[in-house]
Amino acid sequence: MGFREYALSFVIGVGVVGIGTAQLAKYAFSPKQAIIQKADLNQDGIPDLVMEKVNGTKVPMYGVKEGDEIIYVSASEMMKRNPDSIINYETIESKLNE
Repeated sequence: MGFREYALSFVIGVGVVGIGTAQLAKYAFSPKQAIIQKADLNQDGIPDLVMEKVNGTKVPMYGVKEGDEIIYVSASEMMKRNPDSIINYETIESKLNE
């Protein structure tokens, strides 16, 4: 991983809110373990991230636009922000960990 990717991982870690802050903070010095995939998991047109915990569990972090920036939040935060959403965020996490 080059400096650009490391810097991007660090910037993403700094911009995370809610539970995601604590999850990314664990990986601040090991970005190879932090972000294993970038994809639009909830099909909203904003790229999302998949992080891997030390125990191998994959945790989705969903991109949300706030002004001109994209921040990353946990599934529980997405459910708080969009309580009427038809997207089942728990199912997405379960499929990542099959």
